[in-house]
Amino acid sequence: EIAVPSVVAGMERAFAEALNYIAYEGGAVSLEINAAGSIDNFGISTAERRGDLNPSEGDFTWELGHRARFTAEDGVARMREVLGDAFASSELAAEALLWVGYSNRLLGENFCKAVIDGAAAQPNAVHFDRAEAAFTEALQIAQDAGAADLMHAAYAGRAAVNVHQGDWTDAVADAEQVPDDFEYAVSYFGDAQEQYNRLYWANANEPYRAHTVADTYYGPDATGDEDLIFSSVDGSDYYGTTGDARVPYDPNPTEQFGDTGDILWYPQLKYDARNAPITLSSGDEMTLIVAENEIREGRWQDAMTLINDLRATVPNDNTGSLGVASRTASTETEAWVHLKRERGIELWLEGRRLGDRRRWIENGVPGAQEDMSSRDLCWPISQTELESNPNVSPADNDQDRAG
Repeated sequence: EIAVPSVVAGMERAFAEALNYIAYEGGAVSLEINAAGSIDNFGISTAERRGDLNPSEGDFTWELGHRARFTAEDGVARMREVLGDAFASSELAAEALLWVGYSNRLLGENFCKAVIDGAAAQPNAVHFDRAEAAFTEALQIAQDAGAADLMHAAYAGRAAVNVHQGDWTDAVADAEQVPDDFEYAVSYFGDAQEQYNRLYWANANEPYRAHTVADTYYGPDATGDEDLIFSSVDGSDYYGTTGDARVPYDPNPTEQFGDTGDILWYPQLKYDARNAPITLSSGDEMTLIVAENEIREGRWQDAMTLINDLRATVPNDNTGSLGVASRTASTETEAWVHLKRERGIELWLEGRRLGDRRRWIENGVPGAQEDMSSRDLCWPISQTELESNPNVSPADNDQDRAG
C-alpha cells in the first residue's frame, strides 16, 4: 500500500506528457498557434504545419496517449488488488480513476480510432465509453470519501464525455453540479526538461522560439491574408482588440519567428512558466456545455445570455478590469457561430479543439467556423501500431479525417 501514491503520481506524469505533445502539435494543426522552426527539438513537423496527420506523424503522440491510458488503467487494476475493500473509499482511487477518464477523453477527442492493447480497431467512441465509466466510479468514491475537488472533476469530466456521446441530458445535469469558479488542472514541473510545459518551453525564447500567435484565429494578421485565415466573427487580432485574457500574447514583439525570418514573433502568454499547469475541466467550460444545449433545444437567446454572462467575468488586459465585449445574435445560426468561437477561446491550447471541430461536422451543426477544410481533425492509427499489431491494417485508416 505504501507504493500507491507513487503509482497515482505516475499516472499523472504519463498523462501530462501525452497532453503536452497532443496540445502542442494539435494546437498547430488547428491553428491555435502558427508553428515553425526548431523542428528537431521543440518544433512542429512540416506535415503538421500543413495539417497533415498521417500515420508516420502520429507515432509519438499515439504512443504517449496510449501509454497514459494503459498506465492509468493498469494502475487502477493493481490498486484494486492491493487496497481490496478500501479501494471504494480511497481518495487516491478516485484520483486514479480520474486519470483513466482524462486519458481516454484525450484519446477520444484527438484520435480517429481506438485500438486497445493490441486488439482490432474500433470507433473512437470506445474511449468515451471507457472515460464515462471511470468518471462515474471516481464520482462515487469521491462522494463517499468527501473529496469535493475530485467529485467536481468527475462531474466535469463526465459532462464533457457525455457531450461527445450525444447525451445532452446527462451532460447538462453533470455540468450544473460544478461550481462556476472550479478548475482542475494537470501539473508540470521545472526540475527536468521532460516535465516542462511544452507549449511554454518551445516558445520561451531561450533557446526556442518555435511558434507564434500571428496569423492564427486569435492573434494579429502578419501577412495580409486576413480573409483566408481569420474567423468572420472577430476579424484579425482578437486579443489585441478585446483584451480577452484567455488568449493572451505579447503585443509588442521585437524578434522574428522561427526559421521563416519574415513574421514577427508574437509569443503566447497563457503558459508563462515551465511549471504552468494545463486546465482539464472548469466551471466556465460547464457553462458553455449548458449554453450549447440551449441552442440545440431552440433556446438560442438563453444561450447568448450565458455566453455574455461568462464574457462579463473575463479579465480584460486592455482595461485592467473584468469584462470583454458582449456578443449579439439575431438567429440560431449566429448563436452557433458564437458558441463555437467561445469554446475555442475558452479551451485555447488545451488539446480540445480538434475534437470539437470533428463532432460539430459529424453532427451537421450549422454556422460558420474557422476554415480548416484542408486540415486533418484527428490522428490516425500510427505506423508503428500498423506494423506491430496483426489485428489492424492500413484499411482501418481509410476514413475522412479532414475538416
